[in-house]
Amino acid sequence: MILETFTFPETVVYALVSWCVMLLMFFLARRYRRLHVAVMSSIITLDFLFPFYLYLTRDWGRRLFDEGDILSFMLWTHLLLVITMYVLYVVQIQAGRRLLRGEGQERSGLRSEHRGLGIAILVARGLVVFTGALLVESHYEAAPSFGLMLGACGQAAPGVFFETRSRCAPTVSKKSSGTASKIC
Repeated sequence: MILETFTFPETVVYALVSWCVMLLMFFLARRYRRLHVAVMSSIITLDFLFPFYLYLTRDWGRRLFDEGDILSFMLWTHLLLVITMYVLYVVQIQAGRRLLRGEGQERSGLRSEHRGLGIAILVARGLVVFTGALLVESHYEAAPSFGLMLGACGQAAPGVFFETRSRCAPTVSKKSSGTASKIC
């Protein structure tokens, strides 16, 4: 099975775990207000620093320009979702600071605004995590898919329209005269 051989990169694990922590803090906000503020501030700060970490640890020039991913619809979708998430973060921080200072005539209105922004952030961040996980560079060998998802050794799965990478590696058989064959 593919899940037995595939390991998730640390960036995807961080994103999933931090999204789960954000979800937990969303529900515990009223009971543990100080913890909510501290944890959410930390996660938001780390999210703003995350592109710098990726820039310093990944070979973006090769991936974007040499391999042509700069023209990928998925990359641009991910980028626009990240920008949306950052804009929501800025508005959420402003609403949270006003809420902590006790500003506004109707605190319940400000509280509902803060809660609505929190839901929007959870949805946007979930989509950012999902699209980011789809963009993670796999160490599997690329296989042509022509619009179909290829399973083990090139068997097409009809009705699925995502490009994937094959987990089959070409090997040279000793019995044959040096021709490559796919072995799963």
